[in-house]
Amino acid sequence: MITFLDGRQVPGEAAGVSVLLPTQPAETLNADRVAFYREVFRLGRQPTAVSLQVVEERDSNSQTDGQPLESLTLSVHLLVDGHHKVQAAALEGTALTMLAFTALPVTAAHQYLKAWIERTQLKTARFDALSRSPE
Repeated sequence: MITFLDGRQVPGEAAGVSVLLPTQPAETLNADRVAFYREVFRLGRQPTAVSLQVVEERDSNSQTDGQPLESLTLSVHLLVDGHHKVQAAALEGTALTMLAFTALPVTAAHQYLKAWIERTQLKTARFDALSRSPE
């Protein structure tokens, strides 16, 4: 969701933040179940977790090198199911799939809904591509 060139954010591009928030404390996870999913990842499988995604678009007051950014997109995934899978993926340093149910903003009027969904899909796809690229 953020466009970079030579390690710097490109002015005028939409900025974005995407986070995954667990709904279960890490200390309540079952170590045997995490170990099970670590083995699943080692076998080359990609389990799926489930989240509720809340997306908020705002005009950005942020700047980079004195140039204003176009907009700011906040994407929060509340982890509903798959805490053991997410922990195992983090420990293995690998990706997992996420089934995300997106909560639409209350402010989205019917005539703008299709455009909002298309923008959100585009920004999510850009973020996914960036998060998969090596650092």
